[in-house]
Amino acid sequence: MKSQLPTYHYFLKDGSPDIGSILPNAIGIHLKEYHGNGDHLWQEVTYRFWSNPRPLLADLLSIARFVYLVDCRSKRSQWGRNFRVVIPVNAPEIWSSSLVMDQLINALGFVSGDQWDFIFVKRVTPFTITSQPSIIQDSMVHKVCLLSEGLDSICGIVDHLQNEDAKFLAVSALMQHQSHSIINSTIGTLNWLYDNRIAPLQVPLYRKNSQKRGTEEDTHRTRSFLLLVIGAIAALTLNQDRVEIFENGIEAFNFPLQPSRCPERFSRAMHPIFLRRMSLLVSEIVDKPFSFSAPYLFSTKADLVKLIYGKLPESSLIETVSCMHFPQRKPNGDQCGICMNCMLRRFALSSLEITDPYQGRYQFDIYSGHRSNGFTDNEDALWQPLYEFQQKIHWLKQALGASKPFRELLLLSGEPWRQEELLQSAAFVSGVKEDEVETHLLRLYRKFEWEWEIGRERIPAISKILQFVPHEFNEDCLV
Repeated sequence: MKSQLPTYHYFLKDGSPDIGSILPNAIGIHLKEYHGNGDHLWQEVTYRFWSNPRPLLADLLSIARFVYLVDCRSKRSQWGRNFRVVIPVNAPEIWSSSLVMDQLINALGFVSGDQWDFIFVKRVTPFTITSQPSIIQDSMVHKVCLLSEGLDSICGIVDHLQNEDAKFLAVSALMQHQSHSIINSTIGTLNWLYDNRIAPLQVPLYRKNSQKRGTEEDTHRTRSFLLLVIGAIAALTLNQDRVEIFENGIEAFNFPLQPSRCPERFSRAMHPIFLRRMSLLVSEIVDKPFSFSAPYLFSTKADLVKLIYGKLPESSLIETVSCMHFPQRKPNGDQCGICMNCMLRRFALSSLEITDPYQGRYQFDIYSGHRSNGFTDNEDALWQPLYEFQQKIHWLKQALGASKPFRELLLLSGEPWRQEELLQSAAFVSGVKEDEVETHLLRLYRKFEWEWEIGRERIPAISKILQFVPHEFNEDCLV
């Protein structure tokens, strides 16, 4: 019998009435936990550039920021959690409607693996802010995209800048102080190369008392919900109906590629199902079509790098960050080199016979076996991620070689029962016809398998590696 999921009760203090009778013993959270108050953040998103905020979008931003704080505050004892939260909003009748509520719960439930119960109440103080002069007009921006310090993100925007004349609003949500300088440097280089066709919008989401956050939940599954909300608000204030997401397909689908009993533990940050559910949520809120698109959904990381390699200074690639542990909780922390994201980066570059410009700076180098001073993991622990990767490829090969490879690949997704929604969502966010998704998905994973084999062959210590790790692979859930 499954143990009961832990339940957490919270309410948003900002603009909140007395909620004692609504949700007794709930814990209050204030958005001032972020550096800068709500007015400052809203200025970053709207008044710094455009027009007066729309009450529903102000609500959406408050909900997203609050949800992220709730997620961080609530440690997982197993995986899923139950949340019951009270949020004051400008338009509780809209947020409490079944259509909006269902879309909100569906999107959050999928990306976080939790159960959410929302109670929306009327704000006791209306959302007001002093108007600021407009800097960027609607006509100055043709497209809106999310821009991070990641390699995919840089490849995607460069590919677009090379092949079309569009001007971009590049929206960056800064969770780490280190991200600010990296993104600024990248945008400076790209504007120098491409006639100042990028208008940056950097939204600071740093939190206070960072030294106390070691006891918090560190999976941060709702962070992508907050990022997409900020992108949507930026687009809508410019009368745009789409946000571009530059992410390779392997990391977007993020199939466990193993007989997983807990697929929800794998990140779904930019999964096509999540992107489509978020598109439906925003469309319902603003009462007109809106979408998040993923133009590289059926491309590998190597495909993305190939599009732009040789067309940027090497320093721009050096500055990109793939590591899932960035910034290592210390200034100028190097990327680890052995997490899944680091290995995908290294194999992609290796398959293209490109020397990794970051080589020599990884904390652990899978190609040389070199590790930096202070990296104290024992030998077995260092090679274990690579061995686990090999196990995934083994299962992937079996699936792709089966008589019905798509059915077997869906089994490795951990959720074969989502086939219909997966096909619909992949078609929706990529622009591919739904009846062609199966072919594109199989081609994507076959290309990925080939890239792995090429990258693996170039690891000088590969035979030694497989001697250092246990021969029995743990098939329990991996995060």
